[in-house]
Amino acid sequence: SSSNTASTRPTVRLIGAFDGHARYGEKVSEYVVKTLPALLGKKLVEYDTKHAKDEEVADQQKRDNDISHILHATFLELDATSPAEPSGGCTASMVLQLGQKIYIANAGDSRSFIGVHIKNGSNEGVTKLILGTREDKPHLPIERERVEHMGGTVYLPNGFLESGKGTTRVLYKDPNTGNTSGLAMSRSIGDWGAGEVGCIPDPLIDILDMKEIRKRVLDGLNNNGEVEINPATGESMPSNKNQGVTYTEEAIKVFAISATDGLLDYLPETAIVNHVAKGLYEQQTHPLLAIEDLINAAAKGWQEKQGGRYRDDIAIAVADLEVDES
Repeated sequence: SSSNTASTRPTVRLIGAFDGHARYGEKVSEYVVKTLPALLGKKLVEYDTKHAKDEEVADQQKRDNDISHILHATFLELDATSPAEPSGGCTASMVLQLGQKIYIANAGDSRSFIGVHIKNGSNEGVTKLILGTREDKPHLPIERERVEHMGGTVYLPNGFLESGKGTTRVLYKDPNTGNTSGLAMSRSIGDWGAGEVGCIPDPLIDILDMKEIRKRVLDGLNNNGEVEINPATGESMPSNKNQGVTYTEEAIKVFAISATDGLLDYLPETAIVNHVAKGLYEQQTHPLLAIEDLINAAAKGWQEKQGGRYRDDIAIAVADLEVDES
């Protein structure tokens, strides 16, 4: 949702994907969905109230660091208070917009994306992926090192190192059954049994500035026909030449997506970003119908592979990050 009840308040939006797993995963994910907005909002209000007259916080870099710490503390508190006993957990991938700033926090194998859609005068426009969070998987070197340092074991399927195929897992003793279980991620909310051997709730946090995104994209379009991919790294990818068209900031739309691996396992991230942009900014389809298309396509993939025996949770949240500066 957006909040613009006073002219001094920035546009505020929060979206996320929270995918439960294990016996009580549904309870954990429901708890996080219901608790996160109020908990995070309370911490942000307390911060703003405390620093209302603090000139030091006018430094945007310090404010960004402080908000990152708030996000981190929120994830840790959700983990500590979640109904994860005796066995259950969920992913947490979220996007917080505060005015022109975007804060992305991710723990688990759900993912969030930031994209731009550039209206070029035609009906279609051009869509580019700016940032995508990683899947927190146990085989990643830094994740595996932490798990093994804490006495845990990372399971690698036969041939995984050569092919990359299969699911790696953190092995732990399931408190509910007493048997060895495997968690297919290295960070999550809950999962206290896996937490004893290195599965942590600490999110990886990215921060983007929409003014900087628009500036870099605009400079690229008007100067050399390139669109910046990640303002944090400066990496770029070629786009079509602008053919004499001068673009303005109003032509560049920024949007966010959070989705579970049930969707991502069967659809390329670029296809998801492109189709969401069509729903948000083009007249051929409604945003809800675009999302329905993606869910149905992923469900079809699961049906064809599993023959109806199993389908992972499929969820997606999207938001246009338009800023109301009125």
